[in-house]
Amino acid sequence: STLRWVWMAMLAEFSTAEWPAERVVFELVNEPGNFQNHSVSGGRFVEMLPALLRLISSAQPSRVMIVGGEMGSRADFEGGRFVNSGPALVLDAPTIAALAARHHLVGTFHFYRPRDFTNQGMPDVHSMTQPRWQGTATEVDDLAEHFAAVRSALNATPVYLGEFGINVEAVPERSDGVAWLRTVRSLAERNGFAWALWTYSLSPKGVTAAD
Repeated sequence: STLRWVWMAMLAEFSTAEWPAERVVFELVNEPGNFQNHSVSGGRFVEMLPALLRLISSAQPSRVMIVGGEMGSRADFEGGRFVNSGPALVLDAPTIAALAARHHLVGTFHFYRPRDFTNQGMPDVHSMTQPRWQGTATEVDDLAEHFAAVRSALNATPVYLGEFGINVEAVPERSDGVAWLRTVRSLAERNGFAWALWTYSLSPKGVTAAD
């Protein structure tokens, strides 16, 4: 009910006349899931999608919507283990792809693998060392497998890599950060994904305008 009220207000405020559908895309919910300070209760997120998308399409039939999978502790994934954004999109891809046949949808996921490198030193990362990422064949293949899984699961549905980046002020070797960022961007483009960098270009977090 909260989402319905939010989107009724959004649709009234952001009309296609002032916010043309060919230029402005909406994201239904950023990182929906059962974790931290927001949760899905009373049912799965994908179960809410048909009614929400009907509401939006009835008011703005040409509007493109960005939709992600349900993150967090999912009972349908290895006994309720926490699911990050990419695997969540793969799990919910059948529903999202089916709805894309009736609505203008783009699947989305966020990517910070491996987290002990991109988020080293943050509270949720428990590595005692400062790991490196040097772009070896094994490291690249690991990332590539995840991108390929998303592409295969969504089939013809467009995909948007809505976030990727390095969430620490510095990595032990600056070249590692550059190599990871370039690899992720390359994999996104190879799979036909639009992308957005989470880290601003002038931020000290592992990237500068020159790179």
